[in-house]
Amino acid sequence: METLWQACIKRKTATSGITIFHLTIKDTAEALKQPIKKTAQQIANSIETDLARQQHGLTALNKNSDKFGDIFKDYLNELVCAKKTLELRVALSKHFLCVFQDKPVKTISILDREEYRRNRRLDVLSNPKNINKKDSEISFRTVNLEISTMHNFFNYCIKKALSIKTPAPELKN
Repeated sequence: METLWQACIKRKTATSGITIFHLTIKDTAEALKQPIKKTAQQIANSIETDLARQQHGLTALNKNSDKFGDIFKDYLNELVCAKKTLELRVALSKHFLCVFQDKPVKTISILDREEYRRNRRLDVLSNPKNINKKDSEISFRTVNLEISTMHNFFNYCIKKALSIKTPAPELKN
């Protein structure tokens, strides 16, 4: 005989404003209920903790926001450097944040970054002041600094275990 069971966690808000998590388990084998109840209770406790942290202005422990823009803000907040360096990093990030802002960090491939670098170089080349100049006469310093900033950011992601490997080492200036 096959045992069928189903577990469901429902979030309800009482009239007093208290959030209640309700666990429903339908099962024919009583032995299976205990591990499921324990897991469901742990999930409910985790959700409840995050909600309480958010109410007090703290970041959620179990936040699933691994978007480039959100993590980059954390990176800038944790960066220990001179004020001018921080301002430079913010200024350099305006171009690549437009491209990667809403992408999860783990989905940004080396090809994405290489395409970004190539497109930024083309932007510099198409600048009116650079028309009819040779590549050797044009400074790509800003693009190189942007790539360097991205490289440092991805190293931060590796340290925080948000990314498996740095995406920028293969990028050439």
